[in-house]
Amino acid sequence: MAKRMNAEVRKQQILEHFYEVLIEEGIEGASIGKIAKHLGVHKSLVVHYFNKKEELFVELIGLIIERYEQLFIQKFKEVEDPEQRLGVVLDGLFGLPFKRLFGLATTKPSDDEAFYACYYLTHRNEAIRGRFQEMYARLRTELMHIIRVCMEEGTIRESDPERIVDFLVVIEEGLNVCEIYQEDDRQSEEFREYVKERVLELLKNGKTSL
Repeated sequence: MAKRMNAEVRKQQILEHFYEVLIEEGIEGASIGKIAKHLGVHKSLVVHYFNKKEELFVELIGLIIERYEQLFIQKFKEVEDPEQRLGVVLDGLFGLPFKRLFGLATTKPSDDEAFYACYYLTHRNEAIRGRFQEMYARLRTELMHIIRVCMEEGTIRESDPERIVDFLVVIEEGLNVCEIYQEDDRQSEEFREYVKERVLELLKNGKTSL
Protein backbone atom coordinates (compact mmCIF):
# COMPACT_ATOMS: atom_id res chain seq x y z
CA MET A 1 0.00 0.00 0.00
CA ALA A 2 3.03 2.27 0.29
CA LYS A 3 3.30 2.59 -3.48
CA ARG A 4 2.50 6.09 -4.74
CA MET A 5 -0.76 6.34 -6.64
CA ASN A 6 -2.62 8.83 -8.77
CA ALA A 7 -4.86 10.95 -6.51
CA GLU A 8 -8.09 9.84 -8.21
CA VAL A 9 -7.12 6.19 -8.02
CA ARG A 10 -6.28 6.52 -4.33
CA LYS A 11 -9.55 8.32 -3.59
CA GLN A 12 -11.53 5.60 -5.37
CA GLN A 13 -9.64 2.96 -3.40
CA ILE A 14 -10.46 4.68 -0.12
CA LEU A 15 -14.14 4.92 -1.10
CA GLU A 16 -14.29 1.23 -1.96
CA HIS A 17 -12.88 0.29 1.43
CA PHE A 18 -15.23 2.78 3.08
CA TYR A 19 -18.08 0.91 1.41
CA GLU A 20 -16.91 -2.37 2.93
CA VAL A 21 -16.44 -0.86 6.38
CA LEU A 22 -19.90 0.68 6.13
CA ILE A 23 -21.38 -2.77 5.54
CA GLU A 24 -19.41 -4.27 8.44
CA GLU A 25 -19.74 -1.47 11.00
CA GLY A 26 -22.79 0.61 10.05
CA ILE A 27 -22.94 4.41 9.90
CA GLU A 28 -21.70 5.14 13.40
CA GLY A 29 -18.96 2.53 13.38
CA ALA A 30 -17.48 3.39 9.99
CA SER A 31 -14.77 5.72 11.30
CA ILE A 32 -11.86 7.13 9.32
CA GLY A 33 -9.54 5.12 11.56
CA LYS A 34 -11.28 1.86 10.67
CA ILE A 35 -11.21 2.73 7.00
CA ALA A 36 -7.45 3.31 7.20
CA LYS A 37 -6.96 0.02 9.04
CA HIS A 38 -9.07 -1.83 6.47
CA LEU A 39 -7.02 -0.30 3.68
CA GLY A 40 -3.72 -0.93 5.45
CA VAL A 41 -2.56 2.70 5.54
CA HIS A 42 -2.04 5.41 8.15
CA LYS A 43 -5.10 7.43 9.12
CA SER A 44 -3.42 10.62 7.89
CA LEU A 45 -3.54 9.34 4.31
CA VAL A 46 -7.35 9.05 4.44
CA VAL A 47 -7.62 12.49 6.08
CA HIS A 48 -5.43 13.92 3.31
CA TYR A 49 -8.22 13.15 0.83
CA PHE A 50 -11.29 13.32 3.10
CA ASN A 51 -11.35 15.62 6.15
CA LYS A 52 -14.69 14.36 7.46
CA LYS A 53 -16.82 11.24 7.18
CA GLU A 54 -19.55 13.33 5.55
CA GLU A 55 -17.20 14.00 2.64
CA LEU A 56 -16.75 10.26 2.22
CA PHE A 57 -20.50 9.77 1.97
CA VAL A 58 -20.89 12.54 -0.61
CA GLU A 59 -18.11 11.13 -2.79
CA LEU A 60 -19.27 7.55 -2.33
CA ILE A 61 -22.66 8.43 -3.80
CA GLY A 62 -20.86 10.03 -6.74
CA LEU A 63 -18.99 6.77 -7.30
CA ILE A 64 -22.25 4.84 -6.99
CA ILE A 65 -23.69 6.98 -9.81
CA GLU A 66 -20.66 6.29 -11.97
CA ARG A 67 -20.81 2.53 -11.38
CA TYR A 68 -24.54 2.49 -12.10
CA GLU A 69 -24.00 4.09 -15.48
CA GLN A 70 -21.15 1.71 -16.30
CA LEU A 71 -23.05 -1.46 -15.34
CA PHE A 72 -26.63 -0.69 -16.30
CA ILE A 73 -26.70 1.96 -19.03
CA GLN A 74 -23.74 0.55 -20.95
CA LYS A 75 -25.30 -2.92 -20.94
CA PHE A 76 -28.45 -1.49 -22.52
CA LYS A 77 -26.47 0.26 -25.26
CA GLU A 78 -24.66 -2.95 -26.18
CA VAL A 79 -27.88 -4.82 -27.06
CA GLU A 80 -29.26 -4.25 -30.58
CA ASP A 81 -32.54 -6.19 -30.50
CA PRO A 82 -35.40 -3.95 -29.20
CA GLU A 83 -37.12 -6.78 -27.34
CA GLN A 84 -33.89 -7.83 -25.66
CA ARG A 85 -33.09 -4.22 -24.74
CA LEU A 86 -36.37 -3.90 -22.89
CA GLY A 87 -35.53 -7.15 -21.10
CA VAL A 88 -32.16 -5.72 -20.07
CA VAL A 89 -33.90 -2.69 -18.57
CA LEU A 90 -36.32 -4.81 -16.56
CA ASP A 91 -33.58 -7.23 -15.48
CA GLY A 92 -31.58 -4.26 -14.23
CA LEU A 93 -34.52 -2.87 -12.27
CA PHE A 94 -36.22 -6.04 -11.07
CA GLY A 95 -34.05 -9.06 -11.84
CA LEU A 96 -31.68 -8.38 -8.94
CA PRO A 97 -31.96 -5.97 -6.05
CA PHE A 98 -31.50 -2.73 -7.98
CA LYS A 99 -29.28 -1.08 -5.39
CA ARG A 100 -26.84 -3.98 -5.63
CA LEU A 101 -26.02 -2.87 -9.15
CA PHE A 102 -24.26 -0.04 -7.37
CA GLY A 103 -21.94 -2.47 -5.63
CA LEU A 104 -18.28 -1.55 -5.81
CA ALA A 105 -15.46 -3.76 -7.06
CA THR A 106 -14.39 -4.95 -3.64
CA THR A 107 -13.73 -8.36 -2.12
CA LYS A 108 -17.21 -8.47 -0.60
CA PRO A 109 -20.55 -8.80 -2.38
CA SER A 110 -22.60 -5.66 -2.74
CA ASP A 111 -25.13 -4.98 -0.05
CA ASP A 112 -28.28 -2.85 0.01
CA GLU A 113 -27.53 -1.93 3.62
CA ALA A 114 -24.67 0.37 2.62
CA PHE A 115 -26.82 2.15 0.08
CA TYR A 116 -29.62 2.76 2.55
CA ALA A 117 -27.15 3.91 5.18
CA CYS A 118 -26.28 6.70 2.74
CA TYR A 119 -29.96 7.27 2.02
CA TYR A 120 -30.70 7.74 5.73
CA LEU A 121 -28.25 10.64 5.85
CA THR A 122 -30.23 12.60 3.26
CA HIS A 123 -32.43 13.71 6.17
CA ARG A 124 -29.45 15.14 8.01
CA ASN A 125 -27.02 16.39 5.38
CA GLU A 126 -27.90 18.75 2.52
CA ALA A 127 -24.88 17.80 0.40
CA ILE A 128 -25.73 14.10 0.63
CA ARG A 129 -29.37 14.86 -0.18
CA GLY A 130 -28.20 16.81 -3.23
CA ARG A 131 -26.14 13.85 -4.41
CA PHE A 132 -29.14 11.54 -4.13
CA GLN A 133 -31.28 14.01 -6.05
CA GLU A 134 -28.60 14.05 -8.74
CA MET A 135 -28.54 10.26 -8.82
CA TYR A 136 -32.30 9.91 -9.24
CA ALA A 137 -32.40 12.72 -11.80
CA ARG A 138 -29.79 10.91 -13.88
CA LEU A 139 -31.64 7.63 -13.46
CA ARG A 140 -34.85 9.24 -14.69
CA THR A 141 -33.07 10.85 -17.65
CA GLU A 142 -31.51 7.57 -18.75
CA LEU A 143 -34.73 5.62 -18.24
CA MET A 144 -36.65 8.25 -20.21
CA HIS A 145 -34.28 7.85 -23.15
CA ILE A 146 -34.53 4.05 -22.99
CA ILE A 147 -38.32 4.12 -22.79
CA ARG A 148 -38.60 6.49 -25.76
CA VAL A 149 -36.42 4.16 -27.83
CA CYS A 150 -38.59 1.19 -26.84
CA MET A 151 -41.74 3.14 -27.73
CA GLU A 152 -40.36 4.11 -31.15
CA GLU A 153 -39.46 0.48 -31.81
CA GLY A 154 -42.91 -0.71 -30.76
CA THR A 155 -41.93 -2.80 -27.74
CA ILE A 156 -43.89 -0.50 -25.40
CA ARG A 157 -47.47 0.54 -26.12
CA GLU A 158 -47.68 3.74 -24.08
CA SER A 159 -47.76 7.39 -25.14
CA ASP A 160 -46.32 9.10 -22.05
CA PRO A 161 -42.67 8.15 -21.30
CA GLU A 162 -42.62 10.32 -18.17
CA ARG A 163 -45.53 8.41 -16.67
CA ILE A 164 -43.88 5.11 -17.53
CA VAL A 165 -40.65 6.15 -15.77
CA ASP A 166 -42.66 7.19 -12.68
CA PHE A 167 -44.38 3.80 -12.77
CA LEU A 168 -41.09 1.89 -13.02
CA VAL A 169 -39.41 3.84 -10.22
CA VAL A 170 -42.41 3.42 -7.89
CA ILE A 171 -42.56 -0.34 -8.53
CA GLU A 172 -38.80 -0.74 -8.12
CA GLU A 173 -38.66 1.15 -4.83
CA GLY A 174 -41.69 -0.70 -3.48
CA LEU A 175 -40.14 -4.00 -4.50
CA ASN A 176 -37.00 -3.23 -2.48
CA VAL A 177 -39.16 -2.64 0.59
CA CYS A 178 -41.21 -5.79 0.05
CA GLU A 179 -38.04 -7.86 -0.29
CA ILE A 180 -37.45 -7.44 3.44
CA TYR A 181 -40.40 -9.76 4.06
CA GLN A 182 -39.18 -12.57 1.83
CA GLU A 183 -37.96 -15.59 3.77
CA ASP A 184 -34.85 -16.34 1.72
CA ASP A 185 -32.95 -15.49 -1.47
CA ARG A 186 -34.84 -18.09 -3.51
CA GLN A 187 -38.22 -16.70 -2.51
CA SER A 188 -36.97 -13.16 -3.17
CA GLU A 189 -35.73 -14.12 -6.64
CA GLU A 190 -39.03 -15.80 -7.50
CA PHE A 191 -40.97 -12.75 -6.33
CA ARG A 192 -38.79 -10.40 -8.38
CA GLU A 193 -39.22 -12.57 -11.47
CA TYR A 194 -42.99 -12.47 -10.99
CA VAL A 195 -42.96 -8.65 -10.68
CA LYS A 196 -40.74 -8.32 -13.76
CA GLU A 197 -43.10 -10.47 -15.85
CA ARG A 198 -46.17 -8.51 -14.74
CA VAL A 199 -44.49 -5.17 -15.48
CA LEU A 200 -43.43 -6.38 -18.94
CA GLU A 201 -47.01 -7.45 -19.61
CA LEU A 202 -48.36 -4.06 -18.58
CA LEU A 203 -45.80 -2.18 -20.68
CA LYS A 204 -46.60 -4.20 -23.79
CA ASN A 205 -50.35 -3.80 -23.29
CA GLY A 206 -50.19 -0.07 -22.53
CA LYS A 207 -51.67 -0.32 -19.03
CA THR A 208 -49.12 1.36 -16.78
CA SER A 209 -51.07 4.57 -16.03
CA LEU A 210 -50.78 5.50 -12.35
